[in-house]
Amino acid sequence: MAVWSAMLLLAAAVALFVAAPLAEVALARRTSPAQDVRARLEHERGLALAAILELEFDHAMGKIADAEFVTLRARLETRALIAMTALAGARAPSARVAPEHVPSAR
Repeated sequence: MAVWSAMLLLAAAVALFVAAPLAEVALARRTSPAQDVRARLEHERGLALAAILELEFDHAMGKIADAEFVTLRARLETRALIAMTALAGARAPSARVAPEHVPSAR
């Protein structure tokens, strides 16, 4: 009987150990809508800036024509500036970012 109790306690301890990170993730996801918007804007800005760097590298390697490079870079710069402008507005204490100004994640 003592062996079965020990095995049951061990199994319960292992189950709790395995499930603990799942509970932490669930608790970490509880953020305010303002924090969610800010995180989405920061992510969008980072994506756009990384894409610009990648585009410049591809252009330097000769993979992208000059005309296409100019068009794509302008589009990516606009995307980054929209996110940066919204972030600057979100940092102001009284400013709120309207949902229609938040770029959608792609």
